Amino acid sequence: MRSIVFLLCIVYAQIKTPAFEQLAWKAIHALYNCDFSNSIKYFKALQRKYPQHPGPLFLEAVLHWWKIQLDPYDKRYDKDFLAVLDKVDDYLSYLPEGEEKDFIYFVKEAFLARYYSRRGSYTTAVRHAWNCLPALKRNYKLLHLESLMGKGLYNYYKGWYEERYPIMRYLLAPFPEGNREKGLQLMQQCAAARNYMQIEAHFYLSDIFLFDYSDPNRAFPHVYFLYQRYPNNPRFQYLMAYLQFLKKDYKAALQIIRDNIAQFDSVAQRYGERFTAEVFRITPWMVAQFYSLAARIYVQSAPKKTIQMADKALYYCGVVGAYEEEPAVYISLYYKGLAYEQLKRYKDAREVYKTALDAEPDEIWEEKIEKRIKKLP
Repeated sequence: MRSIVFLLCIVYAQIKTPAFEQLAWKAIHALYNCDFSNSIKYFKALQRKYPQHPGPLFLEAVLHWWKIQLDPYDKRYDKDFLAVLDKVDDYLSYLPEGEEKDFIYFVKEAFLARYYSRRGSYTTAVRHAWNCLPALKRNYKLLHLESLMGKGLYNYYKGWYEERYPIMRYLLAPFPEGNREKGLQLMQQCAAARNYMQIEAHFYLSDIFLFDYSDPNRAFPHVYFLYQRYPNNPRFQYLMAYLQFLKKDYKAALQIIRDNIAQFDSVAQRYGERFTAEVFRITPWMVAQFYSLAARIYVQSAPKKTIQMADKALYYCGVVGAYEEEPAVYISLYYKGLAYEQLKRYKDAREVYKTALDAEPDEIWEEKIEKRIKKLP
């Protein structure tokens, strides 16, 4: 899946007028704060005022994408997401060949590549990824901020992928070199600017420093920006909880986790356990992530509590139909196994670890799980 990520450049084509900027910012702030009802009103207003420009269409696509991000297993928003991008094709058909057409086409194809990789349609994802690369290659030297963000993502993830899978160097040789540090520098430039890309830059840098580098200090300014500015976004809440976990400030992490779980429970009493991101931002999939993180925290001192939290995470993964390749599944099972080991229930630990392997973990977690199995008496 990550082979596609470095190709992604979610950008917003800008119209340089104060009226557009003001309305677009309202829409974007509402979107990132998970205020979807107001966000869609602003996007529709932009589309009415600027019917001949693709910028508002991309913004609406990002709205649907964020609903998918809050519950990747809920496919009710897929149709709307794809329909919006189909409208971009209509716009492209009227544009002459050149930089603007290349830029818009690249954004659309990269977005589709990311979508299909998320949906497990890897052949289709690769096709869209390769479709957008010639446009990137022709216009790689563009210097406006959106392209800096795109080049930042390109450099970082191309470098990341080539380091992790050296064979890809040969397949990607015709395209510009990737360099992870250069990619980080370009994204940090975008994070420092007051631009639509600022939020995405902070989001990607948070993710990279937390999950690729396990470095809470480098992640902190980016996570804090998102957490403070958009307190209703559970993804950003989770990033802050995970940052506190890495810092070993378990009390702070658990407070964030408890607050989000309590909000979910309150809504679940009214709507049931399987509701959409449109109903409430903390979806069953999101609450599974919080329970899984709680299991990792409690394993330090409370193995029975760890098992409870892991079982809750697994339950809500089951509610949304998540199993294979879902981190909340195999990570929860891993820590449940560790808890069983602490309780000297080695037979149970072995069974749980085997179940974790059945969930098709990534290679890092697969190696960790197999090591635990070998160490069992």
